[in-house]
Amino acid sequence: MVLDFLRAQMDLRGWQILFVNDCMPVVIAMRKGSHSMRLQADAERVTLGLLEAGAKASFLHIPGTEMVAAGTDGASREGAKNILGPSCTPAGREKILAFLAVHGWRATIDLFAADCNKFTERYASWTDEPNSEAVDAFAMDSWNQSICPCGRAHRETPFIFPPKRLERAVFKRARSDGVRAIFVVPTAHTAAYWKGLRARSEAQLEMTSPRSEFHNPQGTMGNHTVFLVDFGAADSPSPATCGQDRLRRGRRHRLGAVELEERSRTRAERAKFDRPIEDEQDPSQPCERSSA
Repeated sequence: MVLDFLRAQMDLRGWQILFVNDCMPVVIAMRKGSHSMRLQADAERVTLGLLEAGAKASFLHIPGTEMVAAGTDGASREGAKNILGPSCTPAGREKILAFLAVHGWRATIDLFAADCNKFTERYASWTDEPNSEAVDAFAMDSWNQSICPCGRAHRETPFIFPPKRLERAVFKRARSDGVRAIFVVPTAHTAAYWKGLRARSEAQLEMTSPRSEFHNPQGTMGNHTVFLVDFGAADSPSPATCGQDRLRRGRRHRLGAVELEERSRTRAERAKFDRPIEDEQDPSQPCERSSA
């Protein structure tokens, strides 16, 4: 969109254009493509536009906090309303809150959210949003507990409403971490994740009016089920009683491209030195020491 506007206003031949974005998947897609059909299509459109305009471009990632400080994040804040993922409408939110109140449950953190659609004050986001507690829920150390500002480890009660096709991965991670959580998932009686949640649920709520209860930029949604599930063991930390469980924890950032590349290189070097000794020489060749 920005490139189309620039091409309409001026001649871009010979220009070097710098694009900055706080969403790492977008930056990577623009640099070398993406498995996401939508991001790949956008990357191809931008590349063709640059070729037609005779311009070159560089794509850089900067934290969302810097964009906020510079006052240049208006588009990303507005665009966050169209985040790729489902969220509750006011009607759906009230229905779930009433269900939780009946059973004495309260969510402490929303693991898949943005500032514009969070279910709780504390939330984890996909992009580097200034007010999010973590970037990418799957990068968090634990979904089951966190260190409270009071200094003690308290058990979390996450609100988990995963994007499409992440239900199975979310179920496996939640079971592994032993979480006590509120799950909102598509009603699929034959799916392994749905049967697994139902088998361990303390209570469930059927959401049968998806058009009025949910919003999803990716398209219409079907019926969903809310499960109250506790995968925890008897020795799990107790829920917070200090009154500070609503306060934000320490921030965890997703590793950037440079950090990921450095970690991969370090692992490769370590693996090279960890190989068995016999792999250092071809067994079919005579040993130099013995031939001497």
